[in-house]
Amino acid sequence: MTDLVCSETSKELIDAELGLTEDYFSRPVDHVTASEPDVHLVMGHKFMQRKMEGTHEYCDKCCNIILGVMHNWYYCKNCSFKCHNKCVNFLTRICAYVKVVENPSYILDICPETSLATQCYKCAECKRRIFNKEGYHRPRKCDYSGFYYCSYCHWNSQMVIPSRIIHNWDFEPRTVCRASLQFLRIMMKKPVLQLEQLNPMLFSFVEELNEVKKLREEILLMKQYLASCHVAQEEQLLLEPKERQHLVENADMYSLRDLIDLKTGVLKKFLRKIYSMFSVHITKECEGCRGKGFICELCKNVEVIFPFEDQSISCFQCSTVFHKECYMKRKNCCPKCKRRQRQIILHQNL
Repeated sequence: MTDLVCSETSKELIDAELGLTEDYFSRPVDHVTASEPDVHLVMGHKFMQRKMEGTHEYCDKCCNIILGVMHNWYYCKNCSFKCHNKCVNFLTRICAYVKVVENPSYILDICPETSLATQCYKCAECKRRIFNKEGYHRPRKCDYSGFYYCSYCHWNSQMVIPSRIIHNWDFEPRTVCRASLQFLRIMMKKPVLQLEQLNPMLFSFVEELNEVKKLREEILLMKQYLASCHVAQEEQLLLEPKERQHLVENADMYSLRDLIDLKTGVLKKFLRKIYSMFSVHITKECEGCRGKGFICELCKNVEVIFPFEDQSISCFQCSTVFHKECYMKRKNCCPKCKRRQRQIILHQNL
């Protein structure tokens, strides 16, 4: 995916929000802002000081245990980076949230090839010497970025890899470095993957994708009814998806969490619940929405039908709705479009 392009003004606003308006590499650790007096800004991290907590954590810098009862320590509220008070001045990792704000996109190549020689036999993050030999830090490869890291920056944490899902429909977790782990966790719920553009062949092999796509397209048709219904607005029906609001905004974009839940069946159940809720409101509960339904002009049945129902079909030119069976019998010929065509011809002849 292409990098996110920002204007100079927008970059300044982002920098101001993240505390990067100055050289944050050399900023004192005790720098604070007026709006957040308890926050320490270091390399984009928004650190909150913690102490007297019973559970123990591990420092993301030195890998040693943090004894919350004995030591003060810092926790980044944006990327969950944790470190000792004494380690703050030696950080080399920029906050993953900063990277997401600047460029909310994934590496879409499967484990890009690199070599230790390309990295000058140094860890890609902290620059420690790494080599497959006794006396050196052993290199550990990050399956997401393709770079090699030392054991301080790569804890053999596992995560599903977006590129492997998109190209191979492979959900097996792979080992990633700490920086990639934090980045992927923050990106987990962001709908930035347009699957049909990235790999259209997936829809030929993964039936669940077609089912989910159909559900989302039908929900978008329902949205047209709900957006103009004052009852639905009072009940805030369109806000029911909550953290997955993109599911009622378009039918193309997916988040990494969506794809994982699609694989497990959770996403399909969620969409069916939303579909059922919207459908009941439009077809049964709300007289205003029911009044916007259609009567099939081909069979003259008084039953009210809607474009999102399985037994219905819409004319692609005028959007008039018919029973699917009736429309197929007429060989996809829309009477409304025929009348319009006759009127146009009659008008031209006058």
